Amino acid sequence: MSKQLDKTNILNYLKEHYFEFKDKYDIDSLYLFGSFARNEQSVDSDVDLLVEFKKTPDLLTFIELEEYLSTLLQSSVDLVPKRKLKAEIRDQILKEAIAI
Repeated sequence: MSKQLDKTNILNYLKEHYFEFKDKYDIDSLYLFGSFARNEQSVDSDVDLLVEFKKTPDLLTFIELEEYLSTLLQSSVDLVPKRKLKAEIRDQILKEAIAI
């Protein structure tokens, strides 16, 4: 991805490639949240993605997916499993999350 990252091109790029990795990693749903979802990103911002799996992957597979998404977006990706959201931040994250 050669463009400057923003919410629109992240969402478009992930949607364009979603079916290439959805089944391979047993993804049920994927969401953009955080600074990019709020249009508050800086040059140093990573891309925050919330993921829900059909079947919980092992650690190696999870890391592989995170690295794949980082390579795809050419940016650092913070991949967060939905089931691991802490109660105190869960509502805020779910409110701002944008489905892919």
